[in-house]
Amino acid sequence: MASKAKLPIAAAFHAQELGEPNAGKIVGTSSLLDRPLSQHLQIFSTSSGKPYTASNLRDLLCQIMIDILREPLKWPKMVDEIVSRLCSQEISFMAVGPTNAASPFCKALRTAGIKVVDMEAEKPILITHPTRGEPGDIAIVGMSGRFPGSESLEGFWRNLEDGRDHVRQIPSDRFDVDTHFDPDGKVKNTTMTPFGCFIDRPGVFDRQLFNLSPREVKQTDPGQRLLLTTTYEALEMAGYYPDGSRSTNRRRIGTYFGQTLDDWREHNAAQDIDMYYVTGGIRAFGPGRVNYHFKWEGPSISLDTACSSSSVAIQMACSALSSRECDTAVAGGANILTGSDMFAGLSRGNFLSTTGNCKTFDATADGYCRGDGVGTVILKRLDDAVADRDNIQALIKAVATNHSAQAISITHPHSETQQRLYRKVLDDACIDPQDIDYVEMHGTGTQAGDAAEFQSVSGVFSGGRDSQVPLCIGTVKPNVGHGEAAAGITSLIKTILMLRKNTIPPHIGIKTSVNPKLSTMDAFKIRLATNGPIPFTARPHGDGKRRIMLNNFSAAGGNTSLILEESIEQSIAAEDPRSTQVIAVSARTATSLKQNIQLLSTFLDDNPQTKLADMAYTTTARRIHHVFRQAYAVTSTEGLKQLFTNDLASQKERKRVDESIRIAYVFTGQGSQYAGMGAQLFETCTAFREDILDYDNICTQHGFPSFLNLITDPDIDVSSLSATQVQLGIVSVELALANLWQSWGLEANVVIGHSLGEYPALCTAGVLSSSDMLFLVGTRAQLMQQKCTTGTHAMLAAQLPAGTLREMFFDGQGHPSWEISCINGPNASVISGEIEDITKLSVQLQAINVKTTYLAVPFAFHSAQISPIVDSFEEAARDICFAKPNIPVASTLLGHLVLDEGIFTANYLARQVRNPVDFMGALRDCESKHLADDRSLWLECGPGTSCLSMVRSTFGNPVDRSLPSLKRNEAPWTTIAKSVSNAYNSGADLRWTDYERQYLSSLKLLELPRYAFDLDNYWLQYEGDWSIRKGDYPSVEPSVSQFMTPCLQKVASERFGNDSASVTFVSSLAEVKFKTMVGGHRVNGHALCPSSIYADMAFTAASYIHSRLEPHTPAPAMDVCDMEIFQPLIAKSDSSTQSVLVTAERVPGSGLVELRFSSQDDSGSKEHAHCKVKSGDGKEWMGTWAESANAVEERINVLQQSAKDGKADKILKRMVYRLFQAVVNYDDPYHTLEEVAMDCDNHEATARVKFQTVADRSFVYCPYWIDSIAQLGGFILNGNPTTPEDQVYLSHGWGSMRIVGRLSDVQSYRSYVHMQPTGTRGVLMGNVYMFDEEGRIVSVCRDLKFQQMKRAVLHNLLAAGAGGPKDDRATAVHRPQRTVAKARAAPASSPQGAAYSAILAAIYAEIGIDGKELVDNTTWDELGVDSMLTISILSKMRPLTTLDMPSSLLDDYPTIAQLRGFFEKDTGPANLHIHSGMSNTDAQDSGITSPSSPSFGTCASTPPSEILDDMPTILSIIAMEIGIKVSDIEPATRFDDLGIDSLLSISILASIKDQTGRSLPSSFFTDHPTTAAMRTALEVPSNLPRASTAGSLELLAEKPAESIIKSPPAEPATTTTADAAARRTTDFKSISVPLHDTTSPSTCALIFLPDGSGSAQSYALFPEPASSIPIYGLDSPFYTCPLDYSLSFSAVASVYVDAIRKIQPHGPYLLGGWSLGGIHAFEAARQLLEQGEEVRGLFLIDSPCPGTLPPLPAPTFDILEQAGIFEGMKRMGRGIPLATKQHFLKSVEALENWTPEPMGRKRGPGKVVVVWGKDGMWEGVSEADMRKGEMASDEEIGSAAKDWLLGKRSDYGPCGWDQLTGREVECHVVAGNHFSIMKAPKIDRVRKIIMKIVEEII
Repeated sequence: MASKAKLPIAAAFHAQELGEPNAGKIVGTSSLLDRPLSQHLQIFSTSSGKPYTASNLRDLLCQIMIDILREPLKWPKMVDEIVSRLCSQEISFMAVGPTNAASPFCKALRTAGIKVVDMEAEKPILITHPTRGEPGDIAIVGMSGRFPGSESLEGFWRNLEDGRDHVRQIPSDRFDVDTHFDPDGKVKNTTMTPFGCFIDRPGVFDRQLFNLSPREVKQTDPGQRLLLTTTYEALEMAGYYPDGSRSTNRRRIGTYFGQTLDDWREHNAAQDIDMYYVTGGIRAFGPGRVNYHFKWEGPSISLDTACSSSSVAIQMACSALSSRECDTAVAGGANILTGSDMFAGLSRGNFLSTTGNCKTFDATADGYCRGDGVGTVILKRLDDAVADRDNIQALIKAVATNHSAQAISITHPHSETQQRLYRKVLDDACIDPQDIDYVEMHGTGTQAGDAAEFQSVSGVFSGGRDSQVPLCIGTVKPNVGHGEAAAGITSLIKTILMLRKNTIPPHIGIKTSVNPKLSTMDAFKIRLATNGPIPFTARPHGDGKRRIMLNNFSAAGGNTSLILEESIEQSIAAEDPRSTQVIAVSARTATSLKQNIQLLSTFLDDNPQTKLADMAYTTTARRIHHVFRQAYAVTSTEGLKQLFTNDLASQKERKRVDESIRIAYVFTGQGSQYAGMGAQLFETCTAFREDILDYDNICTQHGFPSFLNLITDPDIDVSSLSATQVQLGIVSVELALANLWQSWGLEANVVIGHSLGEYPALCTAGVLSSSDMLFLVGTRAQLMQQKCTTGTHAMLAAQLPAGTLREMFFDGQGHPSWEISCINGPNASVISGEIEDITKLSVQLQAINVKTTYLAVPFAFHSAQISPIVDSFEEAARDICFAKPNIPVASTLLGHLVLDEGIFTANYLARQVRNPVDFMGALRDCESKHLADDRSLWLECGPGTSCLSMVRSTFGNPVDRSLPSLKRNEAPWTTIAKSVSNAYNSGADLRWTDYERQYLSSLKLLELPRYAFDLDNYWLQYEGDWSIRKGDYPSVEPSVSQFMTPCLQKVASERFGNDSASVTFVSSLAEVKFKTMVGGHRVNGHALCPSSIYADMAFTAASYIHSRLEPHTPAPAMDVCDMEIFQPLIAKSDSSTQSVLVTAERVPGSGLVELRFSSQDDSGSKEHAHCKVKSGDGKEWMGTWAESANAVEERINVLQQSAKDGKADKILKRMVYRLFQAVVNYDDPYHTLEEVAMDCDNHEATARVKFQTVADRSFVYCPYWIDSIAQLGGFILNGNPTTPEDQVYLSHGWGSMRIVGRLSDVQSYRSYVHMQPTGTRGVLMGNVYMFDEEGRIVSVCRDLKFQQMKRAVLHNLLAAGAGGPKDDRATAVHRPQRTVAKARAAPASSPQGAAYSAILAAIYAEIGIDGKELVDNTTWDELGVDSMLTISILSKMRPLTTLDMPSSLLDDYPTIAQLRGFFEKDTGPANLHIHSGMSNTDAQDSGITSPSSPSFGTCASTPPSEILDDMPTILSIIAMEIGIKVSDIEPATRFDDLGIDSLLSISILASIKDQTGRSLPSSFFTDHPTTAAMRTALEVPSNLPRASTAGSLELLAEKPAESIIKSPPAEPATTTTADAAARRTTDFKSISVPLHDTTSPSTCALIFLPDGSGSAQSYALFPEPASSIPIYGLDSPFYTCPLDYSLSFSAVASVYVDAIRKIQPHGPYLLGGWSLGGIHAFEAARQLLEQGEEVRGLFLIDSPCPGTLPPLPAPTFDILEQAGIFEGMKRMGRGIPLATKQHFLKSVEALENWTPEPMGRKRGPGKVVVVWGKDGMWEGVSEADMRKGEMASDEEIGSAAKDWLLGKRSDYGPCGWDQLTGREVECHVVAGNHFSIMKAPKIDRVRKIIMKIVEEII
């Protein structure tokens, strides 16, 4: 019997039973397959033994494929045929690849007498590619640029065609030409020419598109920014779609940019160097940043060859393409002029023209004019561009560079060298000189350069040229200047536009006459287009192609030339057959999206002939797609335009899409079929058609009938088809649709099939092969036909829950055939049974108004009727191979998800065919497992939408998340297009190139409007003239410039851009005029700055900014608006150190100036007010006011008449200011109200106003005068007899203050006000009108607000603001006397009650009362709490409670009791925590009776991660560091989108640590890329009021980031020892700090305990990034409140044990510590061992053993500090913090009173390791410092401790640790002392020792 061997082959080959394979589909459709075969080549068939007969490669491969798959391998027959043909010849033999057949084959040949020569088959075969690496045409497929006078290619061309010269004086945004220009060059470092050509808006940039933070953008060179921008635009023209084709593979794209300047880095960014100074300024980062943004892995190269940089960059790009180093190259250059140095150097080297622009070829040419320029082109090999159907703009035929080494100087041109270069590029391009139609000259406009270039060009190109067709020459430089590094790319883009526009633009360089050296142009048959543009046509009798040579020379001697040829047209085949197209528009921001839609709408208006299919193709498969999206499924351009119009008119807020959206495939069951389902798709979609044909072929091979007519014939009678055909047709359509969706990129996250639909679901999930699936479905259907009878049973759909049906009707009596077959939804069930029973049930259901529907199915599936087939079907399925699902399957049999192998079996399918379909249960399990829900995309793969309806009935998901594939009465491409649009709009990323692939020959790439960038100006203005003063010393420039007004005295700093400004003014309150002005307005004896001073400061600052930005334009009328004064500014009696700072910033593009007012003195700084100033039209204002003047005058007349009649009060000036004294004392200059008539009951008044004469006329509006505006409003309230004596009104701002024209002390004015309630308690508001003597309104103050408050509260508020004592007596006088007998609030017994007591104490302290006698129903009104005091109270309560409370809190809860209800009930116990050094018990015991009793520190009783929502603080830090608003950060915002890179994350994480105490790993923002992910990672409780990110953002949206960031922690709270001693250990918690987190944690973590400082930061440098072991450090519970340290050493260790168990509930444990931390680790290990846990490792780092070495005594820190050990900290301005010293002392005290308990051998740790520092502290310290330390140490430190810490060490053994631990101790020594071994680099050695042992023991 022949032996058998199992072959390692997993599929059938040479198997005739497979049927006829579709060889054509396998081989493919490449045009390469149609190449003819060599007639001398013979390949023998392994089946027939004869040579194959084929005319081309396609036929040959098809025959080979059939032999491999189907035909038996007949090896002997083939060998015999070969032997017979060779006839004893000598042959050479070579085996290609590994094979076992070589040896027997050779043996057979030799046996037949054929001599075989071995060709050493084992050697590698070298396959050559004759075309690869050879030079060829390079296609330019996209381009973009920014040039002087234009921001678009069309604008650039118009300027060229119109012959415009863009030279101008150097603009002020570059530098001040007045100070930096000296025509004689006598002033050092100045330029001798004031001219240049400049881009208009070099600073604008769309940072959000390119994911850069404002902070990074500002530091980044504008040239580099514009390289990003122009690259994006060029890619759009090129139709770039990432990874859409071979040439757009992101791993194969490179960038090549020419740059020469460092202006931005050296002049602009250098003024304020930030973290991005290097990455934003060094030129290498230009192409690098482009590669990084677009995720290209090809080369990124920055070149500097001076003026030829961009041309050489293009040459390198072409070389890289030709050598196949990359497949797409992005090339160009940038030149943005911002500094004066290069101007100075070039002009002093006589390179630059002193008279204007480049006068190329002119007799007076005197040098070149410098110019801005940025340009980018996209390059591909021609065959790739053709294959990608790109729009080819032009072809680069050849490009080369040489060097003028023979010139007389390095900068001088050399004609002969240039001629050699021209001949080389002509030879490389295989072009004759006469074939060149135009030469774009370098043409800088220098005498030597122009003459040499003309000589070289004429010498090569004039010979043999027809005089009727002269060579045209020209240059772009007279238009836009010499772009230096960008000169080559500028010329290239110009010449491409010439080919596009068929025009040669005029040469405008001739200003006088042609250079005499070039007068022989006619003789050389050379022409200049000096009289306007001329047509650019192909030369007669040529090949019809136009060609251009472009020259670009380098000042360093290099010459580069390239030859350009016009492009070729792509052919268009037949029309796209799809009836409905998808137009996709996307953007990076909502603003850009709307503008993009508008641009496309305008494009359609301008180009009505546009083909919809082309537009769809361009916007989908030829675009980069972003997170703001809108897709449209349309059938006509008219319909699209209407949708555009609707969208543009919509006010709907656009949201970014969910990029993590999940997709569920739903497969339809029985009953969904209809005639011709998918017929049109079968005709128009090749992939769908081929799948259907394959499945039909498989079915016929299995012996089942063909189902093809069901799909292709819309007129077929479906009832004539067998159940087998119908069911096979349904599943085949479903599987083909699933394949189609998958090919388009919509990959399923979960699949679910209803009944029959579960089979294609299993196939899609990889459980079944398509052949097995069709076999099972066909067998199942045939068994039904054989064993089940049609017409006996029925299925009824009812709109009732299955449970209700069972309860109401399935009683088991009377109707035994009823059963539930399908549970489709909450109110959707299907019942099966015998027809008679189902009919009766239907009648009963209808009788109770339940809707029912009979299902048109032949059998009652999933019912007893199907039972006869179960066993047979299971038997038939036993041979089927069931694989593990590669996609989760929601089983409708089991009602839950299946991910594991072994669930799907023959038995499963047998049960599935009989048992009910639990569709709803499967859906619910998808939801519970977070695989799919109402936010997911539900894609129905099958005919109809029945399953989608079931999903919606369960989840209620939006219609646009339900995606059908086919609908009975809708064209398939319409259905598909709508679903594709909805999927795209929901966030799904489709593979658009695959969606369009079949139809590419019918489509054309359109040049649509370019992306609408969301631009902001990020220009850093070069300030002053320091560039020309470099080297001068000392500087005579004063640091602060004088600014002569009393209120704004000096300019501290200022920066001005094109339309932006930032100015900081500083004014000393000691200045006599200013001090007098503030002192003239006294409230309660305090000199309080009046609002009129703020107003004058605002007017003056805005006027100054206007004068600087628009010096030749009169200042407009100004509106000081949104004035809010939130904290009083009080001038101190000694104001010598008190100053006022006013920061004014002008917002670009708005004319708006925003101001902030603050003060600063020895105690720190305070914010007082803020406002805005808007510019307006004074005449327009007065016109508007005139319309209401009559009504106001009528009221004035009524008041005056009433005063005459005695119905209103008339008060003269003297009495007015006498009455004012009850609130405010005004000095004489403020006395402007001559007489007042007022209606006290109506709070209405009018006054005659006369201003006092003042000597100082420097004010814009004198504060003495404009104070009268607020005075009248204040007098009607404070001078009103109806106002209670204990109440006052203070102004805290207004909505708008407008004054037109100048005010005068010569004339009188009339003012009017009517103050009215606002609806806010205690706040009145009114409008003040001021008329001049002519009856015109000249000033209006709208929404002037006054706040009512208690006089006592005002006194305390001002006293606190002035730093004085609060008046408790005044408060006591006005304490409310209650008549209602109600018990005073007793100390609370609950934790939240105690917390509320602490809150009350804070409120009472802020009000200035003791609260002893207050009852629960006391109102805040009664306590004098108004809106101003509320702000102050809430500012204290927020950090105290960690809740972000609304400003209306005390209005919403107006009594003590109601506020308690809010904190104890509404917020919930879990939400109310007091961030305080006081325990709840302390709060109760204290009684909270004194304002001085609460001292709220930062010693938390629970870790911040458990109680504190730091999200608002963290978001504020992020916003401030990046330079954006908090409101710009949404929950789904990605941090990399905001521009957070590794550099910025370091800065942010440091700020987070400083502000919140959280120490986060450096990879935090990478590991948690969105705010939502960050919240999850930080474990912020979701039930805190501030816990919602969205809520946090809403609360923070209107606040600047700087105002939200938490203040530094307060000084440690002081608590008596007795109080602290009474606390329990459980009152304290240690905070764990993750030093090294890991995604694959070990079974145990390494945990370090704190040293004497109490901080885990001692171990910050320890983590090993590559380690898989998590590492934590613990903070002491007393780290921030060391004076509360009262626990014993053992008790503190138990606190650490609790923290350890939170990290790791059970052992084995790894514990360690440095210094005293090692002793903590020992005691914690001992306690864990006593509790039955395993301590596998104890690591002691230079820890003195207690009992053997005494603890370091208190003076240790002082002695080491004296000895200079901590000089580094002192130099950094820190020194050793007081809290650290205090904690050390307390730790030593606890250690001294503790006696360690040995562990013993039976319960010791697994391994004990000690790492000693080799040196004592004195080793390495200077002798002087050592002597200082020794003098102190002899007195303060005992000898043993002194020797161990300071002296020379010799004992590196266990030192007593072996006795305490009961273990042998492994000892190591590291060079360094006690402190240095914990710092870099010595800590690396410590880490390696410990981590090596850790790895061993775990």
